Parts: sequence; C-alpha cells; structure tokens
Amino acid sequence: MSDEEGFSLIEVLLAMLLVGILGTAIPNALSGANRATITASEHTTAESLARSQMDYIQNQPYDSANITPFYATLPNLPSSYSIVTPVATRLDPRGDGTATDDGLQQITVIVKHGTKAIFTLVDFKVNFNP
Repeated sequence: MSDEEGFSLIEVLLAMLLVGILGTAIPNALSGANRATITASEHTTAESLARSQMDYIQNQPYDSANITPFYATLPNLPSSYSIVTPVATRLDPRGDGTATDDGLQQITVIVKHGTKAIFTLVDFKVNFNP
C-alpha cells in the first residue's frame, strides 16, 4: 500500500451522485413553491373581488321589478380577472311562488382569472322596505 491520501473512485462517484440529486431536487422544490404562491395570490385576489362585488350589490337598490333580478358588476377590475354577471335568484319563504317577490334573494358571485373560475361567493339580499 502506498502512503498517498486522497479519495477513491467510489467516493468521488457517490459525491457526484449526491450533488446531482440535490441539483435537480432543489430547483423542482422552488418551482413548486413558486406555483403555490401564485395560486394563493390568485385566490386571495379573487376572494377580495368577490367580497367587493357583494358589497357593491348590497349597496344597490333592491330589484323587485324583474323576474330575474339584475345587479351591476364592479367597474375597473384588474386585468385578466372577470366577474360572471351576478346571479340573483328570488327565494320563496312564504311559499306563494317566485312570481311575487318576498323580499329575499340569493346572490351568487363567481370570479374568474382568465377562463378558470377561482372563487364563488353566495350571500343574500333582503328588502327591508317591501
């Protein structure tokens, strides 16, 4: 045996294998974390828009004139976000049919980012002055 010290071929190959594994795993993990951050940001923005739209509807006059109530959408949305025309449905707590307005409507707001629906919010609008 010689007195020379150094790394054997197996040790060098194992070290290279370990560096290769870490070299591919770390960027993949960072990419996944970046996608999760983007998704969370989209969801937070969509939720905020849905709540703002619902507040906007609550501040509009109660629509008892139309069989399918209509409420305007928020102006000036961020680019690539859209609000599906809010769906307002008359509810019938008195059981006399929806042709007569009982002063209660269910409002559904759907926020999209591009073509994908991100957030849906359901609330109620009450007519306190029937």
